[in-house]
Amino acid sequence: HCSWINQSAEYYPISADLNEATNWLPIEVKYPDNYYLDLKIDASSPLRVSFVDEDMNVLYTAKSAEFEEENIRMWLEKGNYSIYFSDFEGGSIRVEMSFE
Repeated sequence: HCSWINQSAEYYPISADLNEATNWLPIEVKYPDNYYLDLKIDASSPLRVSFVDEDMNVLYTAKSAEFEEENIRMWLEKGNYSIYFSDFEGGSIRVEMSFE
């Protein structure tokens, strides 16, 4: 079980290109299994949040200024994953996530 909360922060514009995006959170998955993601976004302008594997394949993405979804089911192999912020015009961001 892993939980993270990012407190409110001010971000400058972030490119829409994932190669130039902000890597918010690295995640290590030690055992292949079904995992569940809860995600809440509260931003001053739309923000794209992407869950990607180590090859930068997007496994889940959402873009919104206000968004909340629970129990997003993902089958994940053992390996390294990341949460990226991209395609953001700038301003305040609050993102909450739990992953288990």
